[in-house]
Amino acid sequence: MNTIALFNSKSPATSDVLVLDAILSEEHSLENKITEFPLETGANLNDHIVNSPRRFTLQGLITNTPLRGGKAPPGNYAEVAFQALEKLHTDRQLLTVVTRMKRYEGMAIEKLSIPRNPSTGEALEFTANLLEVKQVTSKTVIFQAKTTESPAAQPVNDKGKQPGSATSAKTSAQVASKAGKKQS
Repeated sequence: MNTIALFNSKSPATSDVLVLDAILSEEHSLENKITEFPLETGANLNDHIVNSPRRFTLQGLITNTPLRGGKAPPGNYAEVAFQALEKLHTDRQLLTVVTRMKRYEGMAIEKLSIPRNPSTGEALEFTANLLEVKQVTSKTVIFQAKTTESPAAQPVNDKGKQPGSATSAKTSAQVASKAGKKQS
């Protein structure tokens, strides 16, 4: 029997598990992004490969009759499952998806399609597109810069234009006359 379980990642022990009667299809997608940089020669340079988040697409069926064996659940199980799927989407909860092939942690419903037509009857047929959410945590570190005693590291005070003194004018004239003698 094929079963897939979807449940809330934060508290799987207390979450309701949504078990499907039938899996109409499932698709596991693994993609990489390969960087491309055009060169002057017309060729492209590829020098990095970045793993993209995993994608999982599920087309499932949930009925009011026990296709999965056992006793029929009380009430309209397909309607309850519809409300559960809608709540998972609306609440933006991260899910754990368990299939025969793989267990996916931290998946979010990117798109949920639930077509209704005469062929589905009272059953709930749906397609869920899920995307892996990679979360990071940040840490704040307090950093104290060292103070230096070097005068070169001290800020320079701009004192603006200052009036010249007689000593500095006399020194400037002496430097200019010595420079003239050396050039002759």
